[in-house]
Amino acid sequence: MKNTINKIVIKVGSSSIADENGINVGKMNKIVEQVTDLKFKRKKDIIIVSSGAIAAGKSVLGYRYKPYSVSEKQACAAVGQGVLISKYRDLFAVKNIKVAQILLTADDFSNRQRYLNAYNTMNALLENDVIPIVNENDTITTDEIKFGDNDVLSAQVASLLEADLSIILSDIPGLLKDLGNPKSLINIVEEVTPELENLAN
Repeated sequence: MKNTINKIVIKVGSSSIADENGINVGKMNKIVEQVTDLKFKRKKDIIIVSSGAIAAGKSVLGYRYKPYSVSEKQACAAVGQGVLISKYRDLFAVKNIKVAQILLTADDFSNRQRYLNAYNTMNALLENDVIPIVNENDTITTDEIKFGDNDVLSAQVASLLEADLSIILSDIPGLLKDLGNPKSLINIVEEVTPELENLAN
């Protein structure tokens, strides 16, 4: 059967590229190596949705504790966004790959014109062999910081760009049927059933 996977969205969780000291270049470089393989050897279009800005900013600002208030998290994100994209740019530059930063909010998906602008911009980048690196614009939004990570954003980006595959890099071992029962872990989801859809809500 012919391989029809051409466009891939990869969501990179904070734990995949950062530790208690901020951005871990070794971890990030492993991802860059694999993305380079997908892009050059396998000829795939890659879009990265990356967390890590708050972790990066926390380190730069010298926080010795996890920031809890929205303003502290936004300050860390404001500083960390530049650090994050700079690290990606430097590591991908070694592979002769260009990257671009795209910061989005939920409004960008609900406003038709902004939705089309995001679609057109990211497709133009892909056509020019540039990898879009997408993140939530945490410096001006609050719901994203309060309620979750970039899993939902990566799904929206995958839908926006009509991606053939969406990959989530995470340290979570699987899907729990019961949050209080580790034995209810589902390691592999082979079919999306109504029961599983309810778990994701």
